[in-house]
Amino acid sequence: KEVRLIDENGEQAGVVETSVALRRAEDLDLDLVLISANGDVPVAKIIDYGKYAYEQQKKFVSFPVDFPQLISSKIWSRTRYSTK
Repeated sequence: KEVRLIDENGEQAGVVETSVALRRAEDLDLDLVLISANGDVPVAKIIDYGKYAYEQQKKFVSFPVDFPQLISSKIWSRTRYSTK
């Protein structure tokens, strides 16, 4: 099976065998991540997944919150009375 490989520098390395892409990622001590499975040839990228996940988490935490804070809430309850 073949994948379209994007190397560690973000440049296209062409269509290569999956085993070659895995070996190249292992030689660089990086991860081979499937970017897109759609299309004729899947696209895979060589990245440091731990670093990528850390950067994404950092972006999420530092994102400013523009939503209003809930100060108080009222709970409306309705009681049914039975008459006998």
